[in-house]
Amino acid sequence: MTRNPDGRESSVPDGLAVRVVSFYMKNISAEVVACQRAVLDACRPQAFAFEQVLTTRSHGEAIDEYVTNSAYDVMVILDIDCVPLCRDALSHLVRHAARGALIGCVQRANHLQNGTHLYVAPFCMAFSKRLFEEIGRPSFRSTDRGDVGEELTYACAAAGRWTRMLWPSFVESARWDLTEGRCFGPNTEYAGLFFHAFEIRAPANQAYFVARCRTILARVADDADPSSTTRRCLASHAADVRSQK
Repeated sequence: MTRNPDGRESSVPDGLAVRVVSFYMKNISAEVVACQRAVLDACRPQAFAFEQVLTTRSHGEAIDEYVTNSAYDVMVILDIDCVPLCRDALSHLVRHAARGALIGCVQRANHLQNGTHLYVAPFCMAFSKRLFEEIGRPSFRSTDRGDVGEELTYACAAAGRWTRMLWPSFVESARWDLTEGRCFGPNTEYAGLFFHAFEIRAPANQAYFVARCRTILARVADDADPSSTTRRCLASHAADVRSQK
């Protein structure tokens, strides 16, 4: 079995080609890029390839090009300002993606009139190559009915395929609606597994993200019992899933 950074088995099958990718533009500071890499290096199994891609393309175009030209069994896509909160977070995504799910953080494109559609957002998303092929290789580009990557959730629904959404477990600034009584916004944690800063182009947000990454790194390094962190993360996610039933 693939092992997490602390040496424990991750329950991800051996031989699975996993690619983790993050895209950014030149308006993102080198410190933000370095801090994301530091957290990913501390929290990902060594068998998971990780790449940060500097691009001048739109987000959807950059993802389309990368997915088309990459060899993988499971693809994990993160925004440059999205990082795992614990060692088992990425393996959690990959386990479900390997079983055929489209999994990731929930989002709603509030600027679109699309019936309050909820979707797995590519700031934190995982899927298998097999699933992607079976749902027709949808483009990640935005459309009249969806934001970047939203077409994958539509395609999964049309094909009767499984989607698994990670819901906010902590929201520092509740700015945008998901459903009635549930929101997301800057500096949101999802299922106790991932942190997303949002609006990372702003210098102040970049500074906050760097500080938050350092806090995460310190906690990971100081955790004398890594399994306790994992149990807390997965228990938080399980409770959140139950609340949606």
